[in-house]
Amino acid sequence: MENKRFPLYQTNPDFYNHIQKVSGIQNKLGQDVLLSAFPEKILIRMDKESVIQNMKDGVSWYRKPIDVTDLTQIAEECFGEECRLVVDMNKLHSLETIVPFLEKCHILEIPLSFYVYENRLPDIVFKLLKKYGCSVSIVCKNGTKMEQIIKQFVKEGISAEAQYVLSEKNLCDAINVLEKHPFPQEIRRVFFSIERSGFSTSFKPESVIYMEELVKKASKNTWYQKVEFSSCLAPIMQCLGENQIKKGLLQSCDAGLFSACISSDMYFLPCPLDKRKRWAEDLRTTTIQKPWKSSFFDLFRQGFIFACSGCSSQSKCGGACPMKAKFS
Repeated sequence: MENKRFPLYQTNPDFYNHIQKVSGIQNKLGQDVLLSAFPEKILIRMDKESVIQNMKDGVSWYRKPIDVTDLTQIAEECFGEECRLVVDMNKLHSLETIVPFLEKCHILEIPLSFYVYENRLPDIVFKLLKKYGCSVSIVCKNGTKMEQIIKQFVKEGISAEAQYVLSEKNLCDAINVLEKHPFPQEIRRVFFSIERSGFSTSFKPESVIYMEELVKKASKNTWYQKVEFSSCLAPIMQCLGENQIKKGLLQSCDAGLFSACISSDMYFLPCPLDKRKRWAEDLRTTTIQKPWKSSFFDLFRQGFIFACSGCSSQSKCGGACPMKAKFS
């Protein structure tokens, strides 16, 4: 049974035993859209920005930020499920403040990883990450800074992947990163993502040229690591022409199918790009499981049928973007 929609960390040979077809939904390729019984990956955002700019139905308001009690509740709900938690704290210096959450995940054997943006972290951060078996995703917009942070985590023996955040301003630097290849074998994966604001819908000619060069270098990958691009980069990669995109280079979108997001004020979302919380459910009044299996989230999943209609490159990205109509 071949299907592109699966989480990258999944190694369980019985993986398909706990997924099901989304009722009546097929993508443009005629393939069944599959849905895990519980989100395989949950991104937890703890950045202050999204609390200050909290938006729902066009109205802004203040709401209590996520805290260690909320995090512990999330861990307890994930107990017994095949789920990985990925925490975006923005500043990892404050890792000490959520030790009860680290302990809970460790006891319940829930895989836990953190986004890392900064170098020169205090020793206590490395000690806590190692003590509780956490991995990290090193997130940077600059190759030199990424190389510095990678050296730190390799030295400490902490499992890591490298995530380079692309914008129209740093494509040349991204090309240099692949040419220089500062990735030791300890780095599991090299992943190119996109800023939350995204590229412009009308790309500058030079952006397409640089992106083409970046994709060429990634396609010739003979390294230890797997190199992939976020499905959110599909629009600009489509401009390159279908034949230039190596199959498997562009990651399929699994939002609302295998992954979900919890905002920094405890709203559960199928996709982290939903800044205005059109598809949000309040986890302070409900559980993760209820919205995940709800008809409300199924409306979002219907977007895999109707979005990106007429695109000739769907065979490369594996489907469509349910959020496209909301931010294009």
